Amino acid sequence: MIASSDVYQRIIQGWYVFCIPCMLMIIEQRLIILKEIGIYINNRKNQAQIFGEFLLKQLSKEKFKVWVETNAPCNLENTDLIIVIGGDGTLLEAFGQFGKCEIPFLCINFGNTGFLSAIEPKQFHDYWPLILNEKYYVEERSVMQISITRDAGEVLKYHALNDVVIRSTRLKTCRQILKIDGKMFAEYEGDGVVCSTSTGSTAYSLSAGGAIIDPQLQAITITPICSKIKSLRPIVLSFDHTVEIICDDNLNLCSLIGIDGKEKANLCSKDVVRIDRASIKAKLVQLEKGRYLNRIQYRLGIKGL
Repeated sequence: MIASSDVYQRIIQGWYVFCIPCMLMIIEQRLIILKEIGIYINNRKNQAQIFGEFLLKQLSKEKFKVWVETNAPCNLENTDLIIVIGGDGTLLEAFGQFGKCEIPFLCINFGNTGFLSAIEPKQFHDYWPLILNEKYYVEERSVMQISITRDAGEVLKYHALNDVVIRSTRLKTCRQILKIDGKMFAEYEGDGVVCSTSTGSTAYSLSAGGAIIDPQLQAITITPICSKIKSLRPIVLSFDHTVEIICDDNLNLCSLIGIDGKEKANLCSKDVVRIDRASIKAKLVQLEKGRYLNRIQYRLGIKGL
């Protein structure tokens, strides 16, 4: 018969033999997962700069490897998270620079709308432990691939998380032809046209009369800007369709194209802008369930029950 003290000692020894290696394995895995964190700051806003310096100190205190976008080089290969300190426009800038790497973005809102952000600055203290322990979820958002061709030769390629805007360069209307899956669908005459992802439905498209689309839906919204033909309403299409917009003005440099709020190129007559589903996804970190709808209610003044 084994004494109770011997049993106790064996249990303790067994716990050490089994549990300690498991704990070391978990710690080891965590170290492998959390390689490095990037910080992207809107340096045009003083409060964002101050917060960025504070965050850098906090991460350094926690022994994380950190890089700041303004201080080259950025070690993208080992980066697991990019924290964006700014508004929606800042996140779009960060996506334009680093989106192809498909690194998750966590946006702390220092802007006006915050539809793409995860938290407000005042919530940082509450959510900091969750961020450190990776207790968040990542939403994947659809991205558009934009190809511009001129005289049957490809000229430019871009990715857009929010929207593509084609508008007149003059104080006159401009014309576009819309093709869907290679077939002519409509002719536009007005100030231009907006093609937005579901993520970008709350941006320029909404101002032009487009609908708010759930960002989890894989859809493209085509919204005319100040169209002469009032019967031409915004169209929502599945991302399975191929969209082409042809500049139909007789003058060269009749229009310009903007991607995610940045002017990219002048368009000539007969230039073709083709929109497809991109092979990459935008990965946005979320910490609050229902934040997107709450932000819409708040920013648009919608009162729930």
